[in-house]
Amino acid sequence: MSEINYRLGRVADAAEIRNQIWQGRTGYPLSETYLSDMKFEEDIRHQCARRSIRVAELDHRILGVMTMRANEVYYLAIDEAVRRRGIARSLIFLAKKKWSHLEAKVRDDNASMVSLLLSEGFVVDRLMFCKVPGWSGYRWSRRGEMAKLGQA
Repeated sequence: MSEINYRLGRVADAAEIRNQIWQGRTGYPLSETYLSDMKFEEDIRHQCARRSIRVAELDHRILGVMTMRANEVYYLAIDEAVRRRGIARSLIFLAKKKWSHLEAKVRDDNASMVSLLLSEGFVVDRLMFCKVPGWSGYRWSRRGEMAKLGQA
C-alpha cells in the first residue's frame, strides 16, 4: 500500500486544489460564485507560486489541502472519503514545524475542526477579530507547548 506524501502545492495542482476546497465550501465564509469562478483558481495558483499551500497526496491524487496566509491556517480541506485518518493533523504538524505561532478562524458549528485544533494545543482567542458572526479565533504557540511540557 502506498504512503501519503505531503508536499508543497504546485501551480499545476490549482484545479485539483480548488476542487478539494470546493468540496468543503460550506465550511468557509465565501460565496459559491467566488469559489466557482476562475479568479479563485488564479488565487490558488498565486498561493502555490508563493509556496503557501501544502497538499496530502496518494497515488498522484490530492486528498487534503492546507492553505496558509502568513501564519494563519486559512483553508484546511480533506477529501470526505479519507477523513479521520490523520491527514489534517499531519498538515497542522507541518505548519507547526514552520511557524512558532499559528492562528485559525473557524465556524463555531464546525465541531471536527474545533476538536482538531483544541487537541493540537490551540486555545480559543476571544480577542481575535472575526468579521463573520458565528466564527471564533484560535491560537497556538510553540512557547505554549514548551510551557505545557515543563509542567508535566
